[in-house]
Amino acid sequence: MKILQINKFFYLMGGGERYFFEVSKLLKNHGHEVIFFSMKNKKNNFSEYEKYFVDYLDFTKIKLSFSNFQPAGRAFYSLEARKKINKLIKETKPDVAHIHNIDHQISPSILHVLKKHKIPVVMTLHHYKLICPNYYLFNNRVCEKCKKYKYYNCILNKCIKNSYLASLLVCLEMYFHKALKIYKKNVDIFISPSQFMKDKCVEFGIDAKKIIV
Repeated sequence: MKILQINKFFYLMGGGERYFFEVSKLLKNHGHEVIFFSMKNKKNNFSEYEKYFVDYLDFTKIKLSFSNFQPAGRAFYSLEARKKINKLIKETKPDVAHIHNIDHQISPSILHVLKKHKIPVVMTLHHYKLICPNYYLFNNRVCEKCKKYKYYNCILNKCIKNSYLASLLVCLEMYFHKALKIYKKNVDIFISPSQFMKDKCVEFGIDAKKIIV
């Protein structure tokens, strides 16, 4: 089987990347062909598919302003990612896609391409970004203020970088993706690392039938 593994970092950035690489290794050891889609970076491990990777972008070094919204546009919906993954799919013809962390640098725009090519999509939930703008359901204390799609609380509490502007952008991103129903319509199965995470995702509106632990 040809399996397309997708993650925005292609080096050992954290636990999510450790899982991404270890699962890929395990799949290869079981005789599957693993194809990669990610973001270019000087720190990256070698990949024969790097020419398809999206260009490097470090949001931590970008000074957001009302006159500099271009990087934010990529977080909402990356046309570059759509174009490049479409080329990769045409070249490699994967049977299934396994998505990990794609927020901001890649964006869920790729889901529309995967759907167009009728490729089943599995997504591992490494954090709470689908239901919480700041990823963690935590803002100095456990926080569930964005339940029932009340993402505007992210702005009121400056949940992103303690900044109204950064919080506004992520809030708008959340509402934009919800309006498109981009995850609901294009992800077949979500993999949750714990029953607790599954329960929280269901509380916040994700279909329980689409989540496995």
